[in-house]
Amino acid sequence: MGAYYSSIATSIDPRATTAQARNSPGSSTTAAAVPGGPRWYRTRLRTRGPIVALAPPIIVALLSIAVTRLFDSRLSGLAGLFGTLVAAPALLFVGAPFTGASSYLVAAVASAVIWAAIGWGAARRSTRNPTAQWSEFWREYAWMAGGIAAGVVVALIAASVIIGDSLL
Repeated sequence: MGAYYSSIATSIDPRATTAQARNSPGSSTTAAAVPGGPRWYRTRLRTRGPIVALAPPIIVALLSIAVTRLFDSRLSGLAGLFGTLVAAPALLFVGAPFTGASSYLVAAVASAVIWAAIGWGAARRSTRNPTAQWSEFWREYAWMAGGIAAGVVVALIAASVIIGDSLL
């Protein structure tokens, strides 16, 4: 047991600063987070949050496509349009649903970037608490997604008022 402590004591230069001692190869103090610990979990939330944030819009987009393909009514068309615009809010910037499909791919990629940025923001906000959980991430994400949904509703109402009753 004494040999262990003496090897640690000789591997750290007593004149070294704390940062130098921490980064030395024989140091007993490591900068790596403990797997499953709070710092490890926070890092995991921050790195995976933007990627995980893409799942809900993809699901909403697939459901919107299914609704418009399976049903043929005014309500299903409106639900499909609303869901598609919530899943890909950049479609509004390219003029959907009034323009052709030539710029929809660019809008879809831009929307993915928007949702990843929202995921990044939700991850940063949720990890302000040292013991952050995924539930806090989803709470922050829901508030931001609700803002996008509200913006889509306002845009659809404005387009309906400008064009007339043909949209809604």
